[in-house]
Amino acid sequence: MTELLNLPGIIVEDSKEIEGTLILSIKVEKKTAVCPRCGQSTHHLHENKRYLV
Repeated sequence: MTELLNLPGIIVEDSKEIEGTLILSIKVEKKTAVCPRCGQSTHHLHENKRYLV
């Protein structure tokens, strides 16, 4: 599934279909991220987000 999506830096860990909806559990390869609010780099998880595509 990871290769099919072709999203650099994204790894699909799990997938399941519920009532015609495909749900993907993913992780990011990077160990750090930049906060969109303050601009500082961090390696701590602050929140998880769910996106409907």
